[in-house]
Amino acid sequence: MGGFFLQQRNQIMKKENFGFRFEPSANVRGLLRRVGAVAALTPLLLLHSVGSGTEESTEPRVLATYHSGVFDESAAEIVAYDPDTHRLFVVNANSSQIDVLDASDPADPVLLASHAFEGAGINSVAVKNGIVAVAIENEDSQAAGSVALMDADGNLYATFEAGALPDSVAFSPDGTKVVVANEGEPNDEYTIDPEGSVTVIDLLVNGSINPFAASATQVTFESFN
Repeated sequence: MGGFFLQQRNQIMKKENFGFRFEPSANVRGLLRRVGAVAALTPLLLLHSVGSGTEESTEPRVLATYHSGVFDESAAEIVAYDPDTHRLFVVNANSSQIDVLDASDPADPVLLASHAFEGAGINSVAVKNGIVAVAIENEDSQAAGSVALMDADGNLYATFEAGALPDSVAFSPDGTKVVVANEGEPNDEYTIDPEGSVTVIDLLVNGSINPFAASATQVTFESFN
């Protein structure tokens, strides 16, 4: 059944004997700092913060599990956490919607709302400073998709055209830009093969972040052909 786990970090883990050190992303560090939990998607777990304090390690402990009610249909695919509202934004690709969960109590995540979007499906979600970015695939996968910006309550700011098959979406560290990777996959017959590209949405307007007046730029790679 589609869902995700909330895991608690008990100790910092050290894996230098394996020849690598994994540093958690800023989102994960913020989540650990604010609520002491990590949002993880079945079967992908966002775990393991590595440090240098001890050689001992303790497996993360499951605090709670949320089930979407749909099995094996991408009903809980990607999770983004907003530390300001303690909400989790979960890609429910099966229903082409974002499920919003209250994780203020990590042991008891509660579904608050679901926000649907037109298109073939939602491929990615990211959140920063209360702005949620959603990458949406076109019904025609070889045609231009879109990126929607909304607030944490689901109120739409604006929608921007992206390239073909927008997938991974992320905010810049300072929160002034949204960047989307457009995969540009061909059709099954390879008769239509759109170029891959990157969509950059500039949220900074007259020195302030304003998602209502943001602008999008399409970055292509044709010059490298």
